Amino acid sequence: ENVFDFSIGNPDLEPPKEVKDALKEIVDADEPGSHGYMSNSGFESTRKAIADKRSKESSVEVGANAVCMTVGAAAAMNDVFHSILDDGDEVILLAPFFMEYLNYIDNHNGKAVIVQTDDNFMPDVNAIIAAVTPKTKAIVINSPNNPSGVVYSRRTMKGISDIAKENDLIVITDEVYRSLIYDGVKYTSILDFEGMKERTVLIYSFSKEFSMTGWRIGFTLSDKKLGKST
Repeated sequence: ENVFDFSIGNPDLEPPKEVKDALKEIVDADEPGSHGYMSNSGFESTRKAIADKRSKESSVEVGANAVCMTVGAAAAMNDVFHSILDDGDEVILLAPFFMEYLNYIDNHNGKAVIVQTDDNFMPDVNAIIAAVTPKTKAIVINSPNNPSGVVYSRRTMKGISDIAKENDLIVITDEVYRSLIYDGVKYTSILDFEGMKERTVLIYSFSKEFSMTGWRIGFTLSDKKLGKST
């Protein structure tokens, strides 16, 4: 009693009725091609719906070609690291962070550089600057944060965006908890700042928003073709 498991974000609620009904409609529709192979990026209609929603939520206009469907956020993150990391490239992580980030970076021969946040779990811009080296390729931000629950302030996001632009870094923004914000707290996306559309990869999963972790449905959103230097 009164013991709560915070080891992994696995909701104890069932998916909303609308989600289950939508799945039933697809299964029962008998529309040719509904259960066959598709483009590796996902159905065009799905990607367009996501792009339209993201365009409305931010000041950035994105198209369907910016979206790539993935097997959840974990696959999305691995896809991104596979695409951008050369051996020994460094990725800045802001502690506390989802511990699997370490494995995702290690999977692709990268090196995690852990930077501590302040007493309120807010990123320390000066500490991030001090951690940047010629081998730094990317910064991972996660707001709302897992496990602290902190929503990064606009000032903090602006500071991170400035660091990324000044040092030609990629920002990987993990926004899987974006829909779980309460008490009137305002969310700021790194994409809201000038010059960040070209160097940001957004990671998202529907697992938390709709209590469907086992469905493993997520996506990456990137405006630019990001790849390895070799």
